[in-house]
Amino acid sequence: MNELLKAYFDEAEEILRSLIEQFEAIKNNVDDVPPEIINDIVRKFHTLKGNSYSVGYMKIGDVFHSLEDRFVKIRDGESAITEDVIAEVIAIISVVEDALGQLEAMDAESDTFIEIKVDQFQASKVKVLRAQKEETRPQDKKKEKEDIRSQLKNLITDENGIALIEELSDSELSALKKSIDQGKAVFCSFIKLSMEADFDEEARKIMEKIRAENFEIISVVTKVEGDQMIFNFIVVPSKDGVDISKLEKIAKSYVLWMPRKVRSTISQQKTSLRVDIEDVEKIMSIISDMVISKNIIRSSLSSIVEESKNLEVEQRLRDSVADLERRMRELQDIVLEMRMLPISDILRGVVRDVEVTAAQLGKLVEVKQSWGNIEIDSEIARKIRNVLLHIARNAVAHGIEYPEERVKKGKPPKGQITISAEKKSGYITIEIRDDGKGIDPKVVVEKYLEWSKRFPELAFSYGLGTSEASFKGADGNWIKEKVFKLLFLPGFSTKDSTDKSAGRGAGLDEVQKEIHSIKGKIEIHSEVGEGTSFVVKIPVAKIVVEAVILDWRGKRYAILLSSVQRTEVYYPEDDRIVLKTMQGRPVAVMGGREFPLVTIDEILGKGSTSIDELMNQKFFILILEGEGKYAEVGLVATDVLEIKDVVMKSFDEEVVSMRGMFAIVEEIGADGQKTIIPVIDALKVPTFIQ
Repeated sequence: MNELLKAYFDEAEEILRSLIEQFEAIKNNVDDVPPEIINDIVRKFHTLKGNSYSVGYMKIGDVFHSLEDRFVKIRDGESAITEDVIAEVIAIISVVEDALGQLEAMDAESDTFIEIKVDQFQASKVKVLRAQKEETRPQDKKKEKEDIRSQLKNLITDENGIALIEELSDSELSALKKSIDQGKAVFCSFIKLSMEADFDEEARKIMEKIRAENFEIISVVTKVEGDQMIFNFIVVPSKDGVDISKLEKIAKSYVLWMPRKVRSTISQQKTSLRVDIEDVEKIMSIISDMVISKNIIRSSLSSIVEESKNLEVEQRLRDSVADLERRMRELQDIVLEMRMLPISDILRGVVRDVEVTAAQLGKLVEVKQSWGNIEIDSEIARKIRNVLLHIARNAVAHGIEYPEERVKKGKPPKGQITISAEKKSGYITIEIRDDGKGIDPKVVVEKYLEWSKRFPELAFSYGLGTSEASFKGADGNWIKEKVFKLLFLPGFSTKDSTDKSAGRGAGLDEVQKEIHSIKGKIEIHSEVGEGTSFVVKIPVAKIVVEAVILDWRGKRYAILLSSVQRTEVYYPEDDRIVLKTMQGRPVAVMGGREFPLVTIDEILGKGSTSIDELMNQKFFILILEGEGKYAEVGLVATDVLEIKDVVMKSFDEEVVSMRGMFAIVEEIGADGQKTIIPVIDALKVPTFIQ
């Protein structure tokens, strides 16, 4: 089973368990259910729906879509929540859990073979049909058997096993299918007997031994090979507890099919150990503490050596610290490897969801993909997947126009959505861009003003304004950054109606919460008629990172070493670097190229530094990757103090939005005093270049 499907089942189990707990808690007090609880239930069904569609479980997704619809109406006051409703929904969840259990046990890539019927949310009418109960015509029965045979052949990858399936009778097929539906492993045990021997009697004895070890024989398939008769016994366990070694003592045996949940118990399989994410976090925390201790040792070395005046002791200490650093990096890599998975596992599901959503809405969409061999922390991936699915569905539902509308606008009938990912400056940047109608600020503000009338207290708490003028600058143009903030308000949507993809106001506020919870960022860029781009930036999973420690006017700052392409030094008397002013900004000219300069004061909002101040002193220029006209920009520092391993910590929520910074480094010196060093956000530096 791939990591994406594994994550889907794990998260579905977690969310469904949470929903049951919520329903149990409110079922005896349905007249006083807080609105935030209903909103949370809507979001959970919305997430389950999107996740199911993204992995190809369309029928499961439709059930969650129906449940989401039900609670959207409850949230909006169109219907009431009652004890009967809760009982019915719990019954439906129970049915879905059973279906998910079957799908997980079979590693199924589709839920087409499971029929789920949900009729008006009445528990008595909810059924999962594993096979049609109605009377069928002879030709339908024949087709049904062939379909089962085909399904079983698709499940079994062993070539000999596939050939054995062809030999099974209809009743044997049904028995095997039933066993697999129940999550039982399937084995083949075989023996070769001489044609001259009493092979029938020998085979009967083998069968008795197999049954004595609590295995059921589904079928015996025989074939002749030279002067030998081969007996193939297709067997399944008749009791819990699978142990293939018991079969191997009777006859040569191998696995034909194995449900995921019992694979780890089979001696033939590679031994694996499941590690709880909390335990991994503890290991990461210990490594972080070790780094701080190592830095204390390193900073204390000079005074220790000075007192001992022993060069041999100094060298041993330095060698030991270097070895400690190397071992810690190896440990970090091992811990991170336990948590990492390819980002392609996530993005392929997003692509599939785009295609499914477009088909549901009757839109034509071409998806362009661009990502490399980027790996992402599995815990971050679990959260970011929901974010990307929602953004992708919005791109189809809100962005891409219907074919006839696009043609009228002079666009090709097929819309284009680009999903890309890249790693730079300590972040993984994922962009979902469409060439649709774009976000019209006027429409967004009008919808917001309507929304604020429905939820006046909530609107007041955000303090975004009460009129159209609140969202325009002195020049009369829209302040897009402020307008786009409206899209993240809870319950807010620009759509007048709902469908399977969007329009319930259940998503973008949750998107923002999820991104902030992993200390990430989200940006929106949009032009009316040209399209919209959502850019999600999430931190690269690292326990220990290399950072450049800078000095700027007597204060220390840090920037990730991975963000720095190279460093140059400016001397007033050296003509290798020439300073000049362009549009009021200092620019360094090196090797015929121009590099706009940004100071830390400017990043912190403390004003800019004039070119006259810079020209009369030595300073360092850290070259960072830029955007647009300038491919590279220069960050100015008074001095570069050192490059060292550091452990970064995020700001508190109140400080995380402070421009130009995204983390801190805590250092403990040889004197035991703690020092806090702000970490400069390298991705923000180029944005100060106008």
